[in-house]
Parts: sequence; C-alpha cells; structure tokens
Amino acid sequence: MEKRGKPRALPDLPGVRPLSLRRADLLTIELMQELNIVMPITCFSGHFWARLSGSVYNTREDYLRLKEALSAKLKEMTKPAKSDRG
Repeated sequence: MEKRGKPRALPDLPGVRPLSLRRADLLTIELMQELNIVMPITCFSGHFWARLSGSVYNTREDYLRLKEALSAKLKEMTKPAKSDRG
C-alpha cells in the first residue's frame, strides 16, 4: 500500500542556487498570497520538497492549476538576474 501525504522532491533546479529554507518559505508565501494555494514547501538535502494533501472537495482542475502555478513560479526563480543577462 502506498503511503499518502509523503513529501516529494521537486525537480532539480540548477538555476536556483543556493536552495534554502528562505527561498522555500518565499515560494510558499507567494503561492498563498498570489494564488490562494496552500502547500508547504521546504528545503532539505539540496532539494525543495513539497507536501500535497488532497481533500474530497478538491477537483482535478485544482491540481492542474497547482501544477501550472508551481511550474511558473519555479521558472521565475530560474531566470537570470538582469545583471547576469548579456
């Protein structure tokens, strides 16, 4: 039987360095404030980890919205700073 509620590592993000608890907290706060999405994200052992908890009132569309929002936020984090652009 698969354990439910087990944290999963997010994909490796070579453009986001250093990975830190502060960056994980900022990502959590941005998702909550901007998109009303509550999902704990932390940093451990060189990876961001997220815990997704489903509920009976969540729909497939809710999870698709989460996927898109998280993908967009992670892409934002990997963009080079303006001073790094040539």
